[in-house]
Parts: sequence; C-alpha cells; structure tokens
Amino acid sequence: MSTAGGGRGVPGRGPGAADDLPAVVRPAGSGERADPDVVEAGPAVVEVGPRLLASEAPRLRNALRRAGAEHDLVELRVGEVVTFDTAGLGLLLGLHRLARADGAAMVVVAPPPRLLAALRRKGLHRVLVLEVPLPD
Repeated sequence: MSTAGGGRGVPGRGPGAADDLPAVVRPAGSGERADPDVVEAGPAVVEVGPRLLASEAPRLRNALRRAGAEHDLVELRVGEVVTFDTAGLGLLLGLHRLARADGAAMVVVAPPPRLLAALRRKGLHRVLVLEVPLPD
C-alpha cells in the first residue's frame, strides 16, 4: 500500500505538518498507545479525529498501514468526526480497499448520525463494515 505524500499541513504549523503528527494506533481495549514495533493480538484502533477530509488522507493511510501490518482487524473510530466531505467518504472506501489489500479487515466504528446518513445515501453501508451503537 503506497502513501500519498505532501499533506496540506496544519494551520500555524506549516506545510507538511499533518504528516508529522503521530497517528493514534493502539490495541482495542487498551488505555494506552501501543508501541508501533510490537505486534499484539486482537484488533488495532485508529482514531480518525474531528475531520474526515482529503487533507487527512496521508495521516490515515500511514496509520492504517501500520495497524494492518500488525493486526488482522482494524477498528477505524469515527465517533469524533464533525466535519467531512465527499472526498472524506471516498477516503473511507480507499482505506477499506487498502486494508483488504494488506490482508486485514476494517470496521468503521461509531459513525455519528450525519456521517452514517451520508454513508447510506452514497450506498457505502453496503461496502463498508459498520459498527453502529444502539441508541440508549
């Protein structure tokens, strides 16, 4: 899986700064970040954060590549997403394909209602594996 380079950066940090941010990859159920050099049993967790945009692609691809290399199952946690666009939806599909190419399965965990509705409108709920929490 190849990683696109040249992120737009983070405001106030300059060009390419997004690529410098550490990706959060940890074993599921762990309260701490995993050492990226340690292979552990069970799924890995990749935290997406508040933005699901094309500018996040390099960071998320790197995180998914590391997680998929060490685990058979990757949980992509999207519960904090507040901003997304069509490119972000396409990014989810691309991440799904990259995980499969690396021999891992990817589960999109806890999509917020707006994101879930967008995934359904685009038919991506038929392709992606979604884990949606039941309402209280």
